[in-house]
Amino acid sequence: MGLLRKLFAKIIQFFPYHLRFKVTVITSFFLNVAFAVITPFQKDKKELYEREGGPTSLARCLRTLVLHDVLFKPKLKIDKKEIFQSFNSGKGLLFAGFHNNFTYLLIPYIKSIGLNPIVIGYYKETTVLDYTFKHQIQIDSTFLLRTRNHLRNGQVVAGMVDQIHSIPKRTREYNTKFGKMHIADALFRVAANTHSEILFVKYKITSRHILFTLGKPCSKKSSHQQITSDFVRFLQG
Repeated sequence: MGLLRKLFAKIIQFFPYHLRFKVTVITSFFLNVAFAVITPFQKDKKELYEREGGPTSLARCLRTLVLHDVLFKPKLKIDKKEIFQSFNSGKGLLFAGFHNNFTYLLIPYIKSIGLNPIVIGYYKETTVLDYTFKHQIQIDSTFLLRTRNHLRNGQVVAGMVDQIHSIPKRTREYNTKFGKMHIADALFRVAANTHSEILFVKYKITSRHILFTLGKPCSKKSSHQQITSDFVRFLQG
C-alpha cells in the first residue's frame, strides 16, 4: 500500500498546482465506487466516513498528498460573519480545535481575513502544504500564563485541546467521530477565567471544498468542565 500511495502522490504532482485538489476529488470518487463494490456489507462504513471527516477515500488521498509533500490548493469554506462577531465583542477570542493537518489550514485562513492569531504549539513553527506559521506560544511551564495575558488583552489565540497520549490528572479520554481523543480542559479554563469568546472548530471534507464548522459553548458563563463537554458534543454533531 505504501508503494501505491507514493505512486499516487507522484502522479498528482504532474498536474498544475491549482488543479491538484480537483483531480484528487475526481480520483477519490472512482475509488469510493470501487470500495463500495468490493465491500458492500461493511458495517462500519458510516463510522469510518465520520472519522475521516468526509468521504473516506478523499480524506485518505488528501492525507497521502500531505505526507508526501505534494502541494495543492484546497478550497476552504467557513462562516466569516461568526468569526468577526466573536472578535468584535472586545474580548479575547480562543479558537479551539484538535490536532489534524486539515485543522491547521484554518490558521492561514484567519490571517487572510485580517486577524493575527497567536498560535500555541510544541515547536517553533508548523508547515502544512505551502503554509508555514510560527508558534508564538510554545508549550512549557508558563504557556497558560502567557495565553491568559493575550486573551486579557483582547487578542486572538488558536490552540489544539487534545493530546497524543493520556496525561494523568490533565486529560480525559473521549470517543468522538474523529476517533478517540485525550482532551485537556486547561485552555478552556483560561478562556473561562478571562471571560473570553470561544469558537470550537471542526472540519468536513466534501467533493467541493474543506468545510470548517464553528461552534460555541452553550452558555457564556459555563465552567471549563461544561465547555469541555460542549466541545465533545460539538465534535459529535
